[in-house]
Amino acid sequence: MPDSHPFAYYNGAYCCAVDKEKVYGPQGAKCDGSTIRRNSLCCLGDAYVKCPDGKDCDDGNLYECPKSNPYVYYNGKYCCANDKEKVYGPQGAQCDGSKIGRDSLCCEGDKYVKCGPGNCFDFGARE
Repeated sequence: MPDSHPFAYYNGAYCCAVDKEKVYGPQGAKCDGSTIRRNSLCCLGDAYVKCPDGKDCDDGNLYECPKSNPYVYYNGKYCCANDKEKVYGPQGAQCDGSKIGRDSLCCEGDKYVKCGPGNCFDFGARE
């Protein structure tokens, strides 16, 4: 699975760049905008690639953020203890004190831990 698309879906046939489903009513709960899972059928923003070499992909290189730092940010590379960004003007909207997200670049209070060798997802998001 490519590092740029770490989330397997469509039973492992495709890899998504983000950990959310696209909303597409005809597919019901498998395309409702929730956290993407292996059996999901839609990738948010159609940001997907077919699994390399036609192999069956899985999320083997994904790690869950620890309970102490449950919020993923910095494109899955770090986990923050707080659900807010740190305010840091040079980074603009990705560090403006709003709710932290996968594309945020700053963690409030600098209370963060580095993710494992792959990408992380929010604590409890895949239960």
